[in-house]
Amino acid sequence: MKLCKHLDYDIESYPTCKLITIRKPTFDIEVRYWERQISKHELDLFPNTAIKVQFCKLKGRIKGIFQCYNENELSCHEVKDD
Repeated sequence: MKLCKHLDYDIESYPTCKLITIRKPTFDIEVRYWERQISKHELDLFPNTAIKVQFCKLKGRIKGIFQCYNENELSCHEVKDD
């Protein structure tokens, strides 16, 4: 898994979201994603709303966590240089 350089982790840009970092033995890197803070009322109205998301500088909100870490899932993926 390789982090995409287009991911946006600017906390001030997403005040209704919480930035989460996870590290599991199966990952070779820390994985960060956004957890959207959505009310029960919103979830009742829109039950398929993604809670765990990524924000991309090119595409906006991505409904998932790992598409921006897996090199072949999105055509816009570019590996971030460390």
